[in-house]
Amino acid sequence: MGKGASFQAKIAKGSASRGGKVCPECGQSINTVKFVYSEKSPVKDSWKFNQRFLDICKCNENDAFKA
Repeated sequence: MGKGASFQAKIAKGSASRGGKVCPECGQSINTVKFVYSEKSPVKDSWKFNQRFLDICKCNENDAFKA
């Protein structure tokens, strides 16, 4: 039976496979966040949940959730 990969090798493999998008404006890494919000339906008198995926970095993190 072969020797298993060390913890350090597993961490290096995981961080390399992420790809990591980089913001062209600020040069920081971009994190994708799932934004869930509720809205009142105009047709019925009920609430529904909507979701969006947002790309957040240092230059737009203050403005991202004001929508």
